[in-house]
Amino acid sequence: MLFLRIEENKKWYKIVDFTIYTAAVICSTLVVFYLIYNQATHTGDMYLSDIHPYIDEMLGTQDEYSFPYPVMFKFAWLIYMICGKPELSMAIAVTMLNTLAIIVTRKVVAKQTNTNILATVSTLMLFFSSMLFSHAFFRFGIKNFYLGVYSPNPWHNQTLMAARPFMILAFVYGVKTLCSYEEDFKEGLFSVYAKRNIKDYFIFGLFMLLVTMTKPAYTLPHGVAFAAVMLYRLLSTRFRNIKQTIFMGLFYIPTIVALLYQYSGVFTGTSVQGDENGIGIAFARVWSQYNGNIPLGIVLAAAFPIVVLLLNFRVLKESTQYRMAWFVYLVGLLMALVFYEKGFREIHFNFQWGYMCGLFIVFLVSVIELIKQFMTILQRKADRLLKIKVSIEVVVLVLHVLCGLNYFVRMCWGISYC
Repeated sequence: MLFLRIEENKKWYKIVDFTIYTAAVICSTLVVFYLIYNQATHTGDMYLSDIHPYIDEMLGTQDEYSFPYPVMFKFAWLIYMICGKPELSMAIAVTMLNTLAIIVTRKVVAKQTNTNILATVSTLMLFFSSMLFSHAFFRFGIKNFYLGVYSPNPWHNQTLMAARPFMILAFVYGVKTLCSYEEDFKEGLFSVYAKRNIKDYFIFGLFMLLVTMTKPAYTLPHGVAFAAVMLYRLLSTRFRNIKQTIFMGLFYIPTIVALLYQYSGVFTGTSVQGDENGIGIAFARVWSQYNGNIPLGIVLAAAFPIVVLLLNFRVLKESTQYRMAWFVYLVGLLMALVFYEKGFREIHFNFQWGYMCGLFIVFLVSVIELIKQFMTILQRKADRLLKIKVSIEVVVLVLHVLCGLNYFVRMCWGISYC
């Protein structure tokens, strides 16, 4: 096979790998910057996105919305201090953070699959995937390509794009610490056991705080899912691991404080427009306004992860990372279905963002699982059934990528993301 023959000559393999990786980073950076810059510099019906209120927030002139998560805005402001052009500054900031997410993801995929070229190609496919869409779905209750279906890559929302490098690392280190905290802290926070991996806990706490202060959408489903697992372990051991649970909880405190600050305005008083603040509970109250067939919309958004799950259900039992990715996704899905913000924010459907964060995470772990299966085939250790499984998974992923490239090009032409 081509990959194995290249790898036999390690010098050439490294050259090819470096060339592909460098080209991938540069090209993806340029095309994303082109889109974001056009979104920042156009008004009206062309290049619709959420970026203009973000630019106002960076400049301190925003008085309609509240954005109590300053990381992206402060980063863009620092660039603005250098170049003096607000639209360019925001475009550069978002593009740099998106490129950082690509680099981080490629690093994670390469480490977990022991591949390089495949990791690069798969990362590009992941970052240019979208929901499956076609006018043919409209007859089944789908009202829009994106709205009501949603995508692992919402290229019109810059805060979510900016938060992803921190989100990915928060998830990876969250799983890592979840697997080890009971053993690491069994003798205390400063024991020999804890010192072996204490750095991982501080790294996890840092990235949880950073993703929360960039866009807290991921924090909510992550917090609920991981807390539920720790609570289950606590109850199943009859509180014998309460010390470890408390110590693990310490690394969530900065994030919890940040969330309380961010959401204090949502639960109390009135909005700047005089509407009631608060969180309401009603099944699909907002989602159903955008989609007449929510189950189909869920499948169109997550067809690839769903196919990988159905064909490899055993991985749920074998891999904590895979299991937690699906747990985060399901929590995000449930929150999007059940909760809504009262007042003028209701129509914004802000609980969709946590769902899309979970969607990206299950795409990520599904890509990792696909690569592992593909490498088994390349090493000639696979049976016919595995080859059939991988073929099906690749076809569905390619469909997501083709739709994603089509969708991305449409947005680059200025066509509405809806």
